[in-house]
Amino acid sequence: MPVAERRGVLRRLGSLASKLALLLVASSVLLTLALRWIAPPASAFMIQHRLGDPQAPLVHWWVPWEQISAHAPLAVVAAEDQKFPVHWGFDVASIQAAVDERAAGAPLRGASTITQQVAKNLFLWPQQTFVRKGIEAWFSVLIELLWS
Repeated sequence: MPVAERRGVLRRLGSLASKLALLLVASSVLLTLALRWIAPPASAFMIQHRLGDPQAPLVHWWVPWEQISAHAPLAVVAAEDQKFPVHWGFDVASIQAAVDERAAGAPLRGASTITQQVAKNLFLWPQQTFVRKGIEAWFSVLIELLWS
């Protein structure tokens, strides 16, 4: 294949990759923005549960804020992410502590914030991989920017 022809093929592949990346970014932004106002019919975790057992019912219902105990939000924050009011989706100190502990030989432990957990449960899969964590970080940023 001549050099000029190879350059043309590479240029077309680069253009296609750029368009695909732009499409993925735009669609993730639009989906996250839409879910600010629209209650999702199901989450990725619910769908995976259903795929694992097709006979398992998907039973859930949305409850208005007024019907939830006023203590529930505080209980969730206290149990899951005590620094929720003071960070922007990532608890950097907890992440660093988890990395340091792992480097010292301790078992891997979580350091996810409520935002990261929402991103994982709503959009992603449960396996712990760096790819999933990277995508989770992207959705966490979008959630922090686009949701109230």
